[in-house]
Amino acid sequence: MDLLPDKLHQLRWKLNQKAKNEPKFRFYALYDRVCRMDVLEAAWKHVGKKGKASGIDGVRAEDILAGENGVGKFLAALHEELKTKSYRPSPVKRVYIPKADGSKVVNLHLAESLDFLGFTFRYDRDLYGSDKTYLNVMPSKKSLKKAREAIREKTGPKKCYKPTPKVVEDLNTFLRGWSNYFEYGYPRKAFRDLGHYTRKRMVTHLNRRSQRKYHRPKGMSHYQYLEELGLQRL
Repeated sequence: MDLLPDKLHQLRWKLNQKAKNEPKFRFYALYDRVCRMDVLEAAWKHVGKKGKASGIDGVRAEDILAGENGVGKFLAALHEELKTKSYRPSPVKRVYIPKADGSKVVNLHLAESLDFLGFTFRYDRDLYGSDKTYLNVMPSKKSLKKAREAIREKTGPKKCYKPTPKVVEDLNTFLRGWSNYFEYGYPRKAFRDLGHYTRKRMVTHLNRRSQRKYHRPKGMSHYQYLEELGLQRL
């Protein structure tokens, strides 16, 4: 069940429409929306349930609910720390998991994450090997799944009647809006994966349109041919 209040539904809808209607617009500042009090309250409703495991800091929802002034005090303090940018995450938890053959272990670093407005917000270890962490913001798994579903629908069997330029145009409209919305943060891997999926779907579509396997121009790769057709790059 979706627990977002109407005001946040409206915010999500406005951001979505802005990305669709103004492909060149850039969302440079979303932080102020993430740390709003109503956003934190909505996030609590999603994660602050009894019986769930504790986070990295060992605190459970029951501990917060049982505290003095309960959730209100907890969210107010978190809101102030986020607003003043004084919030510091707990150190990541290191876990060793045995491999299937029992001979070695895989070293994992677990960090808590929050999904909101289609993004995943997660503190990850510094990519250059230091002990610092950084706020990693990327399209959520759910957002990527929905994007793949939309692309699959636009290149599915029911679209065989459409001329290839029209299919490419429809895909480009979707991809421009989607990439524009999710440009904030570190979306490179998500863009690369979705771009690869789109090209794969286009090759399937081209094969389906002809009774025999389609043949791209001699000397051109699938990638080059799809670029020549005008397919949007992510």
